Amino acid sequence: MCITCSTESEGEYRCAARNTATRATADSQTLIVTVQWYPAPPTHNCPSWIVPGQTVSCTCQTSDRGNPEGTVHWISPGGQTIASFGSSSVQLNLTSIPRSNKGLTYICMANNSLPSSNTDITYVLEIAYFDSPRLEFDKDDVEGNTLVTVTCTVESNPSARMTVENIGSEAKPASGTTNNLTFTTKTQCQHNRFRCTAENNRINTQASTVRQLNVACLPRHDTSKQTDSMVTGQLQTTVSLVANVIASPVPNFTWFHYQGMTPGPVVVGTGRNVVLTEGLQSVLRVYIQREEDYGIYHVVVRNRVGSTSLFFSLTKDVSPLEASCNTLPVAAGMGAVNVILIGSIVVILYRRRLCQGTDLPERNINDGETTMGIQRDAVTEEVCVTWNIKPINYNLVKHIFFVLFHQ
Repeated sequence: MCITCSTESEGEYRCAARNTATRATADSQTLIVTVQWYPAPPTHNCPSWIVPGQTVSCTCQTSDRGNPEGTVHWISPGGQTIASFGSSSVQLNLTSIPRSNKGLTYICMANNSLPSSNTDITYVLEIAYFDSPRLEFDKDDVEGNTLVTVTCTVESNPSARMTVENIGSEAKPASGTTNNLTFTTKTQCQHNRFRCTAENNRINTQASTVRQLNVACLPRHDTSKQTDSMVTGQLQTTVSLVANVIASPVPNFTWFHYQGMTPGPVVVGTGRNVVLTEGLQSVLRVYIQREEDYGIYHVVVRNRVGSTSLFFSLTKDVSPLEASCNTLPVAAGMGAVNVILIGSIVVILYRRRLCQGTDLPERNINDGETTMGIQRDAVTEEVCVTWNIKPINYNLVKHIFFVLFHQ
């Protein structure tokens, strides 16, 4: 007889022999069959993720302890049996689990006395945590328009979804699922702030940090904030000339007033002139006490990287007819001042030509042609006197050209 063993095959078997001719029966033999097997693979109900400080109680169990009956137990990361019970299940109790226990492995095992009977399943402590991200620069101080590498790091489990961006710039942000992300871009004076945003999807937590890079930049005109550089005012009033720049580090402002062809420093504290400077803005408050207070004002903005100049025109608040001959427009910033200074010089030269020859000698009026000529000169003289056109100061024109082409 040949049988295939299973758990149902266990029991007592008898073997007997009989002679069919004589009907004689020989002695019979009895066989007891015992079937042995391994325990069924264990399972556990431990949580897949926990948070720092959490207490865990979970069960290791098997559906069949095998034959002979085995035991179910927990094995610590160090290899010691920490819980065992002669039944089909056993409990694991862990209290106040610290973050440092992340990744520790516990083994849920079921075995009996059969050789190589161990069957097990592991439980790995996955501890979800998240700290605020940190930003670091590869350079502490940089010049404008140079490459800088920004690194954002975060303590997160699982790895965080991160983004690093240059706030306000057109540079494409860097992003990825990692705990360490780098971002390389060219520095810009007006966009020197960086932001790192990180998110842990497991615990639905997000945080960001912003840091400013020290970017040394040459001062330049801030066109987004600059007020009108052509200012008018009446005598015995106060007007404000406002200079706004972009620069780093914060620059110094020095104000000048053109006296004829030479710029001289603005005297503060006398004649009620006041300079108010804060950060990247400087305001010159001019008290117009006399005619000489009108004219061109010039501010030099300087830091350790370099300097730039802004120009202002302060003119008398007059009628449109007077303004057409007396107002010399000057634009702020060296870019715009070039075109307007050239145009102003052309206008001045034209007026000079218009007003030449008005010192008329006495002569007799003998005929209509002479009379006509005197009338034409007289009209020209009347216009120039009415408009208060004065002879051109060629030295001032030369100085304007010097300022124009030597800044």
